[in-house]
Amino acid sequence: MKNLFRDEGGSVLLELKERIASAVKQIEQLKQIGKTINEEKARRARLTAEFQKKAGAFLGERKAGSTAELDHALRAFEEARPDQLKVVLRQLAQVVRSFGARVRSSIKEESELFEKTKGELEALQTQIKNLDFNRVIVSPLLDELNKRLPESSSSRTPGFESGDCGANPRSGAILTSPVGVIETRPAYTRESGEHNLHGRPLSFTINKKGGKTMNNDVFQRVQVELAKLEAEHHVRVLYACESGSRAWGFASRDSDYDVRFLYVHDRDWYLSIEDRRDVIEAQIHDSLDISGWELRKTLRLLRKSNPPLLEWLKSPVVYRHDPVFAIEFGAIASQFYSPRRCFAHYLHMAFGNWRDYLCGRKQVSLKKYLYVFRPLLACRWIERGIGPVPMLFDELVAQVLDEPEVREAIAELVARKRAGDELDSAPRVEALDRFIKTELPRLESLIPAEEVLPRIEPLNRFFQEHCLAA
Repeated sequence: MKNLFRDEGGSVLLELKERIASAVKQIEQLKQIGKTINEEKARRARLTAEFQKKAGAFLGERKAGSTAELDHALRAFEEARPDQLKVVLRQLAQVVRSFGARVRSSIKEESELFEKTKGELEALQTQIKNLDFNRVIVSPLLDELNKRLPESSSSRTPGFESGDCGANPRSGAILTSPVGVIETRPAYTRESGEHNLHGRPLSFTINKKGGKTMNNDVFQRVQVELAKLEAEHHVRVLYACESGSRAWGFASRDSDYDVRFLYVHDRDWYLSIEDRRDVIEAQIHDSLDISGWELRKTLRLLRKSNPPLLEWLKSPVVYRHDPVFAIEFGAIASQFYSPRRCFAHYLHMAFGNWRDYLCGRKQVSLKKYLYVFRPLLACRWIERGIGPVPMLFDELVAQVLDEPEVREAIAELVARKRAGDELDSAPRVEALDRFIKTELPRLESLIPAEEVLPRIEPLNRFFQEHCLAA
């Protein structure tokens, strides 16, 4: 213990003090996120109560069959002298028309508000029910604690839910969720064998079927760069996540970081007849690429069921998110998911990558096989009706790649890529070639007929709400 305090003038103690202070700060941030969500729930409850009160008052008035103004006009008609009837009748007709217009308008407003409130509440309930509480907000302190937690026994524990292969608990990985709940989950190592697609031991558990180690220096750098972009372009980042190989689960040590985000301008930006740039792109350095889509562009692409956009919502690494936006956008995204459009997108991508990088060559870049197989397996996933395509490649392999020989070859490529092996030039892999040549024409024959774009009104309402709140 004395050595602990003597070490470099107590530097260890100071470091621990700083880390504890950082942890307290992060806990406060999580509390604030929870407070924001609770405030939004309370606001919606107030709106619902006000609506019910107004609806009750109106129904009571309508049940009574009159209003004070209409009663007055009727009494005037009853008491009018013969020479006044013409004028009184004209006044009565005007009152009746006015009253009828107000009734129709009120009924319309009630109906629209009721449907909107009902839809919002149902979407909120669905999203909260399906909310992934295992998303990670990376913290240097939590990362350090995960490293220092003791190793547990290496014996196989069959009781863990870990996808399609067994798992050994490495340690209790400490997580924070976007809804402000601090949780503990076991971090897993994957055993060698046919299903060994998860690579080295994980510092963080992202979900039950996959995971990812996040470099905290990079995480902090991304936060700084996003803040710079917000200040430079006068925007607010609503959601930011990792895309590409690091989100797909087969990154090597030197793979690039591909950050994608959604943003909104202030209201005045939209009050212009000019066509303005709706993307922000920033190449920070060779290994960090950041780009974002403006909200209106995002919703136009969502209407077409844009697969990359839908994938971002399932990214295992989330750098920034507005809690209310994330819930509501996730709900509306599920309404606009189109299996047909996603299937066509992935098939086109598989054909393009096969043609550009593999077809007709004796020597090929082996990693390009992964960029053909991912969209191919995504098509199989959609064909089998499992739902929206997941981000993690190993989840696709586990669910839809049934051929043992092909599965083994893919597992070997993924393991080599994660280990940092050079995969730029090598002879072709016969088992993978056979699969691709058979599967591409089979999937092409399955493309269904073109479908009509869905109604745009829900997207317009969503845009107006979040644009006005900017």
